[in-house]
Parts: sequence; structure tokens; C-alpha cells
Amino acid sequence: MSNISEISRRQFLWMAGIASASVGTISLAPHARAAESSDALAIAQDAYIWGFPLVLIQSYFESNRHKDFPLNRFCGKQHLSRPADKIVGPNIDTLYGYAWL
Repeated sequence: MSNISEISRRQFLWMAGIASASVGTISLAPHARAAESSDALAIAQDAYIWGFPLVLIQSYFESNRHKDFPLNRFCGKQHLSRPADKIVGPNIDTLYGYAWL
């Protein structure tokens, strides 16, 4: 691998994964120390910070599964936002869409 153009896609993704994992490990070090403490407030804060997004996404996913939204497909509105749409802070020049990938 003396030349950057000789790197395959698999090798590139492997190197990018290693790099991002090492950066993530470095950035999580202060939070890991807080969870090891016996302070109940620090443990509760860590549980909320790291657990709430997972619970929220799971509830969104279950809600969409009950409505039979498709998986692995991009879906979008066919019209621009109107006053009757229930979107928080809608733009009048933006088409909204979603996907569960």
C-alpha cells in the first residue's frame, strides 16, 4: 500500500472504522470515569444521557412499524408544507422525508 490509489474500498472502510473507534474511545473516557463512581447523581445523569436517545428512537420505530411504514426505503411528502401539516417549525420551501435504514 505504498500508493493511496492502491487502497481497496474494504481496506479504506476498515481504516476509517479503526480511526473513528479510536476517536470515540478517547472522547468517551471522561464519561466512563463518571459511571464508575459511586455517586448516584453521576450515574443517573449518564443513564439519562446515554439511554434516553435509544429509548426515544425505539419508540419512534415501534410507532412507525404499527403504521406499516416501509423499511429500507426513502419516503417523502409530495407537496410543500402547509398550515395544516403537523411539523415543528416547517419551512415553506422544504420537502420533508424520512427513512428507516
